[in-house]
Amino acid sequence: MIEVPIIENYTTLPEIITDHQRVIIADNLTAGGTTPSKGVMAESTLYVHDHDGSITFIIKPRQGDYTYTDTELKIMEADLLEAQQLGADEVIFAATTANHEIDAEAMANLIAAAGGMTITLAAIWASVSTPDSQTFSQLADSGVEHVLFDLDTKDQDDWAGFISKASAQQLIPVPVSKDSKKLSAFTAQHHLNLGVLG
Repeated sequence: MIEVPIIENYTTLPEIITDHQRVIIADNLTAGGTTPSKGVMAESTLYVHDHDGSITFIIKPRQGDYTYTDTELKIMEADLLEAQQLGADEVIFAATTANHEIDAEAMANLIAAAGGMTITLAAIWASVSTPDSQTFSQLADSGVEHVLFDLDTKDQDDWAGFISKASAQQLIPVPVSKDSKKLSAFTAQHHLNLGVLG
């Protein structure tokens, strides 16, 4: 398994990149993670690419849920374009409706703004209706490549169906956990190649 750490801003990046070729950067991790500043994105991207690594940014305009106003969505689009111009490899984001479903229109606009970068759907499943095969098919067709899910929010066995449905639509399911041993054991059990630590 490739373990990808989430870190806050630039401070620990030089230390982390010596042991990991992939890294995720956000601001305000204690609040769930928000979009890092333009300066952090620029310097982090340069540093990681200079060390032959791959960098991902969380794009989220505020803490809390993923149901955004039109203004917040415009902010996210601008941040995605900025990340793209700075050379980011991957971005993590999501948008949901007040009815606890994926906001297809908002996602389409965000995905368009993220052109050229790998797109990963944030771990939204604690607040969104249980996804079916059609949901995963629509995500795959729209350009999403990875879907995160949080191992720490429910029993690990509950994720087996999720993994099966996502994989059937050529999406890559990626578990997230704060526990490195749990993450390693789960990915080995389910034959997953990626895991996010954070």
